[in-house]
Amino acid sequence: MRELPILPAPRRFWRSDGFFLLPEGGSLVPLLSRRIDPAIRGEESYRLAIRPNEVVLSASTQRGLFYAFQSLKQLVAASRGGKLPCLKIEDSPRFPVRAFMLDSARHRQPVETIKRVIDGAALLKMNVFHWHLSDDQGFRFESRKYPLLNRVGSFRDGEGFGSKRPGRYGGYYTREEMAEIIRYCHQKYIKVVPELDLPGHVSAILASYPSLSCHGRAIRVRGGNGIYPDILCPSRPEVPDWVKGLLDEIMEVFPDDEIHLGGDEVPKGQWYCCPDCLAHMRAQGMQNAEELQRAFTLSLCDYIQSRGRRAIVWNDSLKAGALPPQVTVQYWLGDKKAAAGHAAAGGNLILSELKYMYADYPFGLMPLGRTYHYEPSLPGAPPENIRGVEMPVWTEFIGDDKTLFAHLFPRLAAVAEVGWSEKARKSSADFLLRLNALLPQWERLGITAAPKKDWNGHSFSALRQTLRFLLQTSNIETVRRQVSNMKEARVHAKKQGFSL
Repeated sequence: MRELPILPAPRRFWRSDGFFLLPEGGSLVPLLSRRIDPAIRGEESYRLAIRPNEVVLSASTQRGLFYAFQSLKQLVAASRGGKLPCLKIEDSPRFPVRAFMLDSARHRQPVETIKRVIDGAALLKMNVFHWHLSDDQGFRFESRKYPLLNRVGSFRDGEGFGSKRPGRYGGYYTREEMAEIIRYCHQKYIKVVPELDLPGHVSAILASYPSLSCHGRAIRVRGGNGIYPDILCPSRPEVPDWVKGLLDEIMEVFPDDEIHLGGDEVPKGQWYCCPDCLAHMRAQGMQNAEELQRAFTLSLCDYIQSRGRRAIVWNDSLKAGALPPQVTVQYWLGDKKAAAGHAAAGGNLILSELKYMYADYPFGLMPLGRTYHYEPSLPGAPPENIRGVEMPVWTEFIGDDKTLFAHLFPRLAAVAEVGWSEKARKSSADFLLRLNALLPQWERLGITAAPKKDWNGHSFSALRQTLRFLLQTSNIETVRRQVSNMKEARVHAKKQGFSL
């Protein structure tokens, strides 16, 4: 093993003669020296020194000491003969954001399951948990201001996504449960970014409060995958005020400095049929409904900024033009030029490119090596304005712990190294050796990673999973709905004299 058995790979290290003998049957923790050293630059940087008579962890912050300890834990777990080789590590991350996203809207994970994911990510020095809490298929945040969001919007008829299991499926996280998750993350120096996806992906919200839509008709909480046509009506004054009231609640519970406002996959056919939206667009001289989404998004970004927070949106929100640089754009698919332009104008990007970073994809479509070799960049985007990377896992077809862990692990290790280690420090062969040393540590945390035979996507089981995934995501009903959404927007925009 050319590198140390540490994931992600440290920036620099030096070996020296001798060994530190681990206490037999005892804990190493009381023997450690932890030192705050203001001379170490960067709140995530650390130094680790193993000498024959001592182990010293140094950093300028407690966060840095925590990261030093994660490296030491991996060295101890991989050690042989009860001894650690003497060495010195100087380490710091390449990118400030190394994130993972969990979709709890399609399937609601138990609190203990989420904690296991956090444990596995913390061992890899990941530092942002993006929590997707609302979508067409469920609303998972306890709202005291709008109780129907939980009585109605948090449940759907049947498990859904092709399952024939009867009964209601759903639930939501109480404020106490969310506070517990937030505390758990903060103990591991992980920031929590909640997502309220708007103005599309809101069937669960509209099932609870139909008057927030353009048509006002009752709809149901959805149980299938894909994009649904019902969206918020941004042109009625009560709608932005209602959303701001919900954002107030979210900011009461989530103390960190960023809120994700979604903004992806918004079919706009209903806006071209809505008298309020048509009147608003014409009065404001808007060229199309994309500009209406931009104005709605900006109003919410300004609102949370007035409350001392910052907004993140998916890159779909750039379709009508630039956003202010204080808004972070998360790129997943689509117009790379627009995303790069946002960065060139001083805005920040988080990269979650679908073909490299989507953990819900089977290994046959996204093998481990593809994720590991990803280079976080966009043509025309200044490198200094790329904040980092994020791996999302969407859970339409991931409804149990075993499947969830197998999709996230070992991929999170690859993402962690993409986000932490310099490109020159990366080695695919050595990564796999270090990953093998990490697998037993995840097992002790209650996490079983995907079988090694599946990682390259060529095994029979990986190919079978790929076929199942393709059949699930391309069913006739979903395809028909997507085509209808696009056709509806084109037809009604042209009829009303708007350009697409």
